[in-house]
Amino acid sequence: LACLIFYAVIVVLYFMKKLKKNNLYYIFKGMVTMSITLTFIVYQVFLSDSNAFYKEHYIANLFVHLITPLMIIFDYILFGEKGNLKKEYPIIWSSTLITYSIFCFVYSMLGGRFLNGDKYPYFYMDVDKFGPIPVFVNCMIIYFAFIAYGYVICCLDEKLEKKNKK
Repeated sequence: LACLIFYAVIVVLYFMKKLKKNNLYYIFKGMVTMSITLTFIVYQVFLSDSNAFYKEHYIANLFVHLITPLMIIFDYILFGEKGNLKKEYPIIWSSTLITYSIFCFVYSMLGGRFLNGDKYPYFYMDVDKFGPIPVFVNCMIIYFAFIAYGYVICCLDEKLEKKNKK
């Protein structure tokens, strides 16, 4: 949904000739790209074979967890302007992960249920099974991996910019 909203706004601004590629643009584009990349990785590594729901909704999952992420990743690789990412962006981008995690825990505490009636969206968030400290550690590992991946992207962006200038 975030991808759809971001790109819809970008298309509208582009055709209105009001698109400005400033810090805010790169922050939001990075948030969307990092979030959908995480969606892609989690689905491919943890979810695709683990649940009958995903197999029953193959076409929808194909678009949400494979085609859309690859399109957005390749949008950056093929068309994205390189050299505009700043070192603080991965920390800012991680706010989506923090917000999502908080939403999941609050939703669960209020009685909400996820796929197939599960109380938590991912096994590593199951406070009832693992307890609060191990779940916190799990979330922190994912958080730091997310930030590390963001820094890898920033470094690659810088190297690609230098390569393109030659």
